[in-house]
Amino acid sequence: MIESRCKICGRPTIAKFNVDGQNQTEIEAVQAAVDKFLPMLTCNPCYDAHADRQNSGQVILDTCISLANSSGKRREELALKSTRILAAAIKTYANAIGRQYRAEAKYDEKAFVALLIDRPEKCSETLAQWRNEVRRQTYANTTP
Repeated sequence: MIESRCKICGRPTIAKFNVDGQNQTEIEAVQAAVDKFLPMLTCNPCYDAHADRQNSGQVILDTCISLANSSGKRREELALKSTRILAAAIKTYANAIGRQYRAEAKYDEKAFVALLIDRPEKCSETLAQWRNEVRRQTYANTTP
């Protein structure tokens, strides 16, 4: 059992390893793996938030790529279908970054969806700016 801190939130975490009855070479291999991966250790809530953010971010990105690669009538049809998909993915993304930074990720759903549909080529940049703004607000509220 090894005690560490979550790399995202800093909470104490515990990693459990079973090395009973193994030879010295196997114990050294486990120790090398622990030394390598210990700095990457996260608590379950932070990992879940990170995974949700990654998954919903990928849905948003894939949808925006489809929109960016379409034109004319096909783009209009795709924009109508994408509205609901983007709204759900943005909600999941907002919840994930809110959990990750322990803050509320405020946004206007209709405006955000409209922005992504109008400028799908700026999708990654838009999401990164939003996430960074939530992080800045979180740290601004916690510093004296």
